[in-house]
Amino acid sequence: MRETTADGTIALNTAQEDSDLYLRRIPWWYWAVFFGVMATAIYLLGPVLTPFLISFGLAYLLHPFVDRLEQWRVSRTFGVSLVFALSILVLALAILLLIPSLQVQISRLETLLPKANIWLQQDVLPWISARIGMDVTRLDAGRVTQLLQENFPQAGSVATNVVSYVTSSGMKLAATLANLFLVPIVTFYMMRDWHEMLESVGNLVPRPLLPAFTDLAHEADE
Repeated sequence: MRETTADGTIALNTAQEDSDLYLRRIPWWYWAVFFGVMATAIYLLGPVLTPFLISFGLAYLLHPFVDRLEQWRVSRTFGVSLVFALSILVLALAILLLIPSLQVQISRLETLLPKANIWLQQDVLPWISARIGMDVTRLDAGRVTQLLQENFPQAGSVATNVVSYVTSSGMKLAATLANLFLVPIVTFYMMRDWHEMLESVGNLVPRPLLPAFTDLAHEADE
């Protein structure tokens, strides 16, 4: 669609209108095939793509801090290094603070199990029996409590179980170590070259779709 100005010249519609018109002309089955292929590729390449997706998410969350440091005339490489180091420090402190708290909560829950068993047998089961007309007080709640108490100590050593499981397989250990090294490296370079990376992605988008793609990206970012 074209518009004629007052002086008789023909003006084209805005880029956004052209983009919307271009999108309407694409058949629905094209999008179905496209998203189907993308979903299949992501599913099949999941183990390979996972560290890169994690790195992208971390870079997306942290790059605003790097941009702020860059506005303060700090070099981008140094800013990335500083933000990256502080992020690792905060994560390590969070883990160190979380593990003891989790162990305390598990211990408290274990001590509450006998009281919960008494409440279950004296209050809950009789109430259920009265409502459904069936005697459920014969449920061996004590046995259930015993099983939970026997297994709660294992819950406190989840980290040990995870490490044992990972180290039981050489391939899994190698993949885990590779990801541990790969994610920080990829995250570092994504943070450093964030704007160049977005520009490169934008160059891959067809020109008629670029305005719509840019608007969607801005809305998602907000």
